[in-house]
Amino acid sequence: MKTSPSPILQDWFIIIAPDHLRLRGFVYGHPLQLDGKEVETSRLVNVAGRFATTSSGTIYRLGRVQPRYRRWLNEAGIFYDPKQPIIMRDDGGSTPP
Repeated sequence: MKTSPSPILQDWFIIIAPDHLRLRGFVYGHPLQLDGKEVETSRLVNVAGRFATTSSGTIYRLGRVQPRYRRWLNEAGIFYDPKQPIIMRDDGGSTPP
């Protein structure tokens, strides 16, 4: 069985909810969404390198980070590692790499 590549999320940023994280960005290659549609993912459950898995089971490839979000990270003194842009904590939150 041939598997299709993971959809890519471009110009993404993190949305912080009280008890979980989500991503928002423009999706390409998703079987249920039009290319270029702005989406908000379900809850993040795992991030490995540039691949983010959500509670719905979708695995997104993390493309280009949103420039405003990247500037905010820099201004906040949060280091951004392009190889591991998000580090999940055990409680579902995020820790800067």
